[in-house]
Amino acid sequence: MHQELHGPKIKSRIFEFDLKSIVQRCEKVFDSLNGQEILITGATGFVGTWLTHAILMANKELGCKIEVDVVYRDESKLNEIYASDLSKIRNKIKMDLDLQPICLPKDDISYKLIIHAASNTNYQSNQGGTNSTENLLKLARNQKTLPIFIYLSSGAVYGNLNVSKFPETDAFLEPKIENLYKNYAIEKYLSEKLIVEATQRGEIFGSYPRLFTFYGPFFPIKNQYAVSSFLMDGLNKKKIELKGNPDTTRSYLYPTDLISAILKLTLSPKLSPMHIGSEKVIKMIELAEIVNQLTGNYGIQIQPSEQSASHYVPETMITESQLGDLQTIDVKEGLQRWIQWMSV
Repeated sequence: MHQELHGPKIKSRIFEFDLKSIVQRCEKVFDSLNGQEILITGATGFVGTWLTHAILMANKELGCKIEVDVVYRDESKLNEIYASDLSKIRNKIKMDLDLQPICLPKDDISYKLIIHAASNTNYQSNQGGTNSTENLLKLARNQKTLPIFIYLSSGAVYGNLNVSKFPETDAFLEPKIENLYKNYAIEKYLSEKLIVEATQRGEIFGSYPRLFTFYGPFFPIKNQYAVSSFLMDGLNKKKIELKGNPDTTRSYLYPTDLISAILKLTLSPKLSPMHIGSEKVIKMIELAEIVNQLTGNYGIQIQPSEQSASHYVPETMITESQLGDLQTIDVKEGLQRWIQWMSV
């Protein structure tokens, strides 16, 4: 059995290499943030972890003096993920934004950038909630200067579209979803509308990029995602178990591409829908074959399924016209890096 596949490993060569590549790609972004105060919520989640570490690396590599504050829920997880780098974070605010407004250590803090990377924890409730977004917007409107406010939304807001690729659309169509992601999608949908309204009132410079599917260091291993499940099987020297329709399609973006896109968006936030994801379609059977090859060729076991093939792949043409190429790391290379990171 492969032991401890998901650890902090913040000093691993692959993680530092990836962080430095983000810094190189986003040097203009970090120059614009130099000397500024920023706030990141969800600091122990997948995206928040990468964002925070990228900013700390920019301070180190470029000599920037970006003051970063983070909001988190789990003390032990925060200590594990940041370890000796924890002291480089100015303010560490432990709280659940779903339950209470943020309370800052000082009244004179004024954030140039707020990135809301945390999600509602109450998915089992009867409806999606927007408390965390509302509480952050209260903070933003009380500042002396208007902050850039990036709300990380999701392609889940489109619901169950029967299309091969999700179009970049302005339409605010309430998600029609009948599965365990329903409340998550509703939260994203309602929070997007709050960002639009606050921007139109002149309270923030808002944007709500819709994120799709990712993988790589710090991505959750013990969950329902196919890429994680396949990798766990392969690294544990088992046959990769493919559940569902083998022709189901997804696309995957490596963290360096994901974080670079989010950071570049801060230079010129847009209200128009933007997709952060990959357009390179991959079937689940193809993904299983790649993982099987990379982890020792222990085989693939396809479970019988009557499910129809589903598709969750974004169009990105409009987004790339504003941010540049989104994907620079292909799936095979990204998986190799992820495996290398796990093996440290």
